[in-house]
Amino acid sequence: FSLKWCLCELRVSHSHPQAARCKMGKVDRAAAMKKESGKARQRANKAPKEEEEEEEAEPQVAADDEEDEVAAAPQKPVSSEVREGPASGKAKKEAKKKQQSEKYDAFELAEMERQKEARQRVIDRFLQMLLIGFVRDALKGRESSSSNGAAKETKGKKKAPNSNKGFGDSEGVSIASMRQKASTYAGPLIMFSFVVALFAIRAAEEGFHPADADEYGFNFYEVMGLTKSADQSDIRKAYKALALKYHPDKNPDCAECVEKFAKISKANEVLSNVESRKAYDSGRRAKKSLDSQSSIELDLDNFESNVLRSNEVWYVQAYDPDDGNCKNFATGWEDVAHDFGENAKFGRLDVSKKELKELLPFRPVLLPVIFRYARGEEVEHWMFSERRHEDEGSGGGGKALKRFMANTFPQIDRHDSAGELKKWWAREDKPKILVVGPSSSSPAAKATDFMPVLRQAHVWEEFFSFTSAEAAVVAEALGSDYALGRGQTWALIVKGRGEPSKTEVRNVRDMEPLIKDFMADEIVHQAPAVSVRNFQQLCGDMALAATAEAKSYCLFLVDSSSDAVAKALKELDSSKTAYYQEVQELRNSGEDSEEPFRMQPVRITTGKSRFPWNPAGAGTSFSAIWAEASRSRAFVLDVENRKIAGIKTPSMNELFQNIAYEDLKLQELPEDGPPVSLMFSDPETTLRRELRAMLSTTLGAIVAYLLVACAVSIVPELPPPAIVGGLFAVLILLTLVWPPMTRSFIGFFWCLQSSRFECQTNS
Repeated sequence: FSLKWCLCELRVSHSHPQAARCKMGKVDRAAAMKKESGKARQRANKAPKEEEEEEEAEPQVAADDEEDEVAAAPQKPVSSEVREGPASGKAKKEAKKKQQSEKYDAFELAEMERQKEARQRVIDRFLQMLLIGFVRDALKGRESSSSNGAAKETKGKKKAPNSNKGFGDSEGVSIASMRQKASTYAGPLIMFSFVVALFAIRAAEEGFHPADADEYGFNFYEVMGLTKSADQSDIRKAYKALALKYHPDKNPDCAECVEKFAKISKANEVLSNVESRKAYDSGRRAKKSLDSQSSIELDLDNFESNVLRSNEVWYVQAYDPDDGNCKNFATGWEDVAHDFGENAKFGRLDVSKKELKELLPFRPVLLPVIFRYARGEEVEHWMFSERRHEDEGSGGGGKALKRFMANTFPQIDRHDSAGELKKWWAREDKPKILVVGPSSSSPAAKATDFMPVLRQAHVWEEFFSFTSAEAAVVAEALGSDYALGRGQTWALIVKGRGEPSKTEVRNVRDMEPLIKDFMADEIVHQAPAVSVRNFQQLCGDMALAATAEAKSYCLFLVDSSSDAVAKALKELDSSKTAYYQEVQELRNSGEDSEEPFRMQPVRITTGKSRFPWNPAGAGTSFSAIWAEASRSRAFVLDVENRKIAGIKTPSMNELFQNIAYEDLKLQELPEDGPPVSLMFSDPETTLRRELRAMLSTTLGAIVAYLLVACAVSIVPELPPPAIVGGLFAVLILLTLVWPPMTRSFIGFFWCLQSSRFECQTNS
């Protein structure tokens, strides 16, 4: 088509030269107008930042105009190959720029720039938190300060001497520099604060509240190298070791030993006496306080472990040593605590110290106030008044306190129908103890006589099932074999591994020794999960030993399966039977023999469980104590004397003999080692305490710091809705990843519908 058009134009130009010139003029004017309008539209659509590109494009436009003028003049025919040649590189670049400008408008480009700056700020903050950015900014600041100094020097030469300009500039520079310094040092300051907080947490975990040392000028526990959790055996051992080291007779050339030994002797004199130690621990002199011989002085260190983590029933008195009513009540309190000390625990809190008031359910106004703590029940309270003191005369409120105890002491379940009792008897979950006779509220039974049985039922509820019923209901539900004889009112029926047995007694108080003997025989055939709540009754001074002189050991089965536990129990029973027969033969032959010891198997797990119905993980000191037993899957521990031995043999058929004949020697735990009480699991621990324990480890501290650094770096760049959504996402992630939080979350909803032992607390 272009070739035909060129030939036509050549013929017209030869025949009518004037017409051709007019026609070419019209074409030139139309082309020029069209080109000008196109350039105007192009200028209007271009962004300000593209003006430089437009200036670069103008020479190309001028070149195009020249080419158009040349094309308007008569030319010789040109081949199509030359006219339709490939576009130049500059034209391609212009087309690409135009395409990009059409693709991204000004708003999108601004948003991309903002996101890029935000990402850079996040990276800068994170690097500053890690001190990398701090070092980098410090080096940059040094370079910029040197360059700014040179620039100011040059600028100062050009300015007039009396010019006021630059005052505002200098002020602006100072504000900008302050902002820059704040941005530079923010990361290190936050990091320093975080490290200080970690050290504070570590100190709170490992330290203790020292007693008031104003009277003596030094701390007794520090002198002895002990903590407030040390028992009497620890104090004796520490004194013996220090006396051998610092006694003046053994160190005649040591001038400091005399003073040092005097302090050690004074500390041992106070701490070895239970009452003087109580007075010292409470931070006061004994002569200025209302001394109590029958109750325990409670404080911040022992209130939770003794009261809130106990299966015992506690009666806690809130008192003020300077209060008149408290002095009048002292006699009645001492009498009741002395008479009922075997059935309940008694403690006192000096609420004249403000920090101790926070331990109570409410802040008492009138004193004294008695609080009753019992696992799985609400806290009850009773207030002593001057009127009660006057009514009882010299009783000091003791009678009213006894009535309060009788009304608030935990009761055992009672079945009034034969159908309910039959269902309870058919269950095979726990060994069963049935108290046959009138209820504890009946006139035929005194509350004080019933209290020992009620205590055993409350303390051992985790391992045994207790209930009571009338004699007629028992005979109807279980048959005539369990009916009481003529004239009998009370009987005890038990059902364990063997056949059920019935024992008739004259009074309900005669049942307690029978119950303890039955439980002592049955509990050793179980391997319960040990915890801070039950370790004393399983392995400590509350263990069910045959006699008071018999030793008690605990056999720890670490992360053992059900089959492994069953195998260990079977082998342990075989070893015990053979050992007891040997002891009996020695006694029959007239030879002296030690009292047979007791071995209680228990289970403990090293992992953290996410479900509240499973055993919780071991305590903080378990790893260190377990290492002393070479991390054996089974080890023997003497809790009272702090001795341990790992079992390396695959069988336990001769474990009793190995301990008795010292083939398996128990080694003493290090004196400066962690307390044994912290090795047991605590299913009731709070998330706050779990977090503190995690942050006290090196790995936990590093992970927590990196998370804080990420949060500090990212949160300032997020809008409020995104921050709220991020918090919810973090909570959900923690619930899924962190076992203690998962356990607490599931346990909250599970315990709303369950009355199992795991859901019973003292708070």
